Amino acid sequence: MQCNVAPVVTLNTQRRMSRDVCDLIRWTIYPTLEDAPNVLQYPAVLRGFSHSLWFLDHSFQESDKDGSKTNADEASMVVELVQYALRQGFCDVAVLTPYLGQLVVLRNELNTKHVWTELGEKDEEDVLELDTRSVGDDTKQPYRMAMKSLKNCVKLATVDNFQGNEAELVIVSTVRSNARGSVGFLKILNRVNVMLSRAKHGRPHEQHHISWGIY
Repeated sequence: MQCNVAPVVTLNTQRRMSRDVCDLIRWTIYPTLEDAPNVLQYPAVLRGFSHSLWFLDHSFQESDKDGSKTNADEASMVVELVQYALRQGFCDVAVLTPYLGQLVVLRNELNTKHVWTELGEKDEEDVLELDTRSVGDDTKQPYRMAMKSLKNCVKLATVDNFQGNEAELVIVSTVRSNARGSVGFLKILNRVNVMLSRAKHGRPHEQHHISWGIY
């Protein structure tokens, strides 16, 4: 019996991330990963921020609605950070979260702050399906605001649906915060890899103290 074995290709050089951001996956997933010359020219400090990579810790508890995890208090922190980044002149900002429920919470709160959210086609379909199941809940009715012509626009996506994409500044809402210390599928390496490797220059993370171990 003949077995066909596909060749395995490992990433050796990355051309997207600043060195600080790349260290997140270099120390955990790709220990031999090298930086291309172009990323060495990135600024060490982002405008309006003291570092290119940082973590925001909190103790707000997660919720479980419609089969998806959410964290409303963390979402409020993310929205404030997005507004600050836009005031600093960032025009390529992405907000990522592993959970569709949290994406809906973020979308609604960003829209109430007059920040346009751009969703990919797959996330749009998933959100509409979730909205349909939640008829009668005013906080989850699908709506958009005509703000696309303004500069206050951010990409909003679940981690799984942001593969192959990137942004100048990425904000990650990890959501999980519970007494059990459970991080769920956040411990799956390929998801963690996508979540940590989408930013070019900077990346803040919203994290509960229980979640520190996954990094």
